[in-house]
Amino acid sequence: MIYSQGLQPHHETQSPNQKISLYKGRIQLVHENMIFEGEGEVYIKWFPSARILFSMDCDNLPPTIGFFGLRAGQKVKINLNSDYQDVDAFLQKVTTEWQVVGMFNNSNSNRSFNFQKLDFHLVNFVDFSGDTIQRGRFWTKGRLKLEFKNWSIIIDSLENPESGNKIFKALKDDGGYVITHVCRLFHKDDILFDFNDIDDIIQGLNCFLSFVAGRWVGVGLFYGLDEKNEVIWESWQYYNLQPFQQCSSWFPTQKPKEVEYLFSRFMDIWKDNYQESISILIYWYVESNQVLSPQSLLMAQSALELLSWIFVTHGIITNNQFSEDLKAFNNVAASEKLRILMSWCSLPLDLPDNYQSSGLLLNEIHEILEKDKTQGDKLKDIPGCLANIRNRLAHPPRQKTKQQITVYNTQAKIEATRLSLWYLELCLLHWFGYQGEYSNRLLKTKNSGDYEKVPWVKNQISSLLPAK
Repeated sequence: MIYSQGLQPHHETQSPNQKISLYKGRIQLVHENMIFEGEGEVYIKWFPSARILFSMDCDNLPPTIGFFGLRAGQKVKINLNSDYQDVDAFLQKVTTEWQVVGMFNNSNSNRSFNFQKLDFHLVNFVDFSGDTIQRGRFWTKGRLKLEFKNWSIIIDSLENPESGNKIFKALKDDGGYVITHVCRLFHKDDILFDFNDIDDIIQGLNCFLSFVAGRWVGVGLFYGLDEKNEVIWESWQYYNLQPFQQCSSWFPTQKPKEVEYLFSRFMDIWKDNYQESISILIYWYVESNQVLSPQSLLMAQSALELLSWIFVTHGIITNNQFSEDLKAFNNVAASEKLRILMSWCSLPLDLPDNYQSSGLLLNEIHEILEKDKTQGDKLKDIPGCLANIRNRLAHPPRQKTKQQITVYNTQAKIEATRLSLWYLELCLLHWFGYQGEYSNRLLKTKNSGDYEKVPWVKNQISSLLPAK
């Protein structure tokens, strides 16, 4: 069987944190009324933070000029090729050997140009089992296809069985940064476009892929191609470059096809004046998903409350007691806002009666709720429990004597964070119209490929148990 050839990257990292050379050749540096020229290189350096640097060996200059006017920290302009003219940069080092090292402040191309296809690269995306592509003499299940209206995006993994390039294992072992995928965006009618035409789609894609991965995914190193697949434009900008973080995600990596419809629905909402709201929600989701800490719990529940507010005030949730009095919603307790949101998304408000055999990793939450039932049932349910744990962190009670800020132990706070993230990702999936399977982060043990239908498809509001 003949498979499609995998897209070829314009840049490739064989191992994490490898320097990426972007340009080699003549560089012109302009500072005030002085111009310096020489051979140099522009490259990406990952640590201590990802940035674009340049270094150049200046041609010999008259002694009366020398480097008297240059020093570290100064702002300069850099000229390279037609795509990079008058680039803002600042100097990091100036040596007596006529060498200059600096950093770009802006990596965007300042030239607008029409092209037929746009290639770009992903940093730190996830390994998935998608459509089959050919790489050399071998094949790999590494392709994902996303569509939005008349736009198509191909995402190809750079895992290469022939070269033994196991980038995902290396990323987990070493951390940092690695180019994991190469992508191509094009219009189905083969029309020409420039970057401004699709910038909003790229930003939406960046947000979407970060939500899929549960961590920040870098999108960048853009190359515009003509009908012969020759590069006619380039831009070295990147969105959201952050070091790799091992974390949980809802994404069913063995069944990635389920997200193809999700992207189209996501972009419909994104384009419907929800860019700011979605960006904030996914920022809180990703940041709270990095390390399960008290700060993570605060961010996750802030996102849930914001989502509840969006659903109620924008009329997404209908026939509720606040439909005619939206101002009253702001005075409602956090626990009630969570109940409204979770009920609308067909998510359970209580742990299952057979909790001990459920396989859920929520022992402390279960103990808190069981104890509360014997003390007047003040918490009522999971939303009440989560809001109470969060409130003890954010708004500890006033006391004349010294008192511990929170009465809950570390494990309870970790479970509350994990449970809040589970609600958050499922509420977002419900909003985006997802009908497929997902990976349940609440289970104590699960094997690769163990997925279940989202609760609103199972039609089982009363149980957190996996679908049978």
